[in-house]
Amino acid sequence: MKKLVALLGLGLSLSLGTAFAAGEAAPAAKSAQQGKMAACNKEAGDKKG
Repeated sequence: MKKLVALLGLGLSLSLGTAFAAGEAAPAAKSAQQGKMAACNKEAGDKKG
C-alpha cells in the first residue's frame, strides 16, 4: 500500500512538473485566409447584406 501511494505521488508530481514547464505557447501567425478575410472586412466597411 505504501508503494502504491509513493508511486501515485511520484507520477502526479512528474505530470504536474511537465505541464508547468510547458508554459504558454506563442500565438500562431495569421493564415493567408485570415488575412484575406480581414482585408475584405475592412473594404466592406459598414455595408450590409
